[in-house]
Amino acid sequence: MFSIGDTVFVKSLDKEGIVERISGDFITVRFKDFPAIGIHREDLTIISKTTNQRELNKTLERNRESTKFSFDGDLEKIFSEVSISLSKFVEKLNYYRNKWTRELSYYWVLNLLIKNGYLEVDETGTKVPTTKGKLYGITRKKFYRNKNDFGFANFYDLCAQEMLLKLIMDNL
Repeated sequence: MFSIGDTVFVKSLDKEGIVERISGDFITVRFKDFPAIGIHREDLTIISKTTNQRELNKTLERNRESTKFSFDGDLEKIFSEVSISLSKFVEKLNYYRNKWTRELSYYWVLNLLIKNGYLEVDETGTKVPTTKGKLYGITRKKFYRNKNDFGFANFYDLCAQEMLLKLIMDNL
């Protein structure tokens, strides 16, 4: 049985590493010379079990640092020329994120917009753009779910999307 902090040997890579995370049959292993990767448990052999709590705490701290949100590739892929909803924008951010980092939460981003004065909660509990938000390109629009059913949502134009990405990256 594998535990966080165990030293393991990865047969397919012919390398030693330390277990950082366990998720079902896949185990994230950190190496000295390249980033942590997920490996199927059948490809691992335990070299030594961890019993040192201080060493385990160091491994857990490295794990937290290595899972901060980051991107793979070209950031321009996430921007849309047409206005999009916040959920679509966060979905695109998560699609292009570095796959070894955790996903952004829609609610975390929504609260970030409220905290920084781009959105506010009105008397009905609806999140609406503030004057500051409107200046950056956040608009409230009617959308149709089907022929007879419609709702309202906030949409973010290109300028608002760029502001939002900067806001997210500054607050990680």
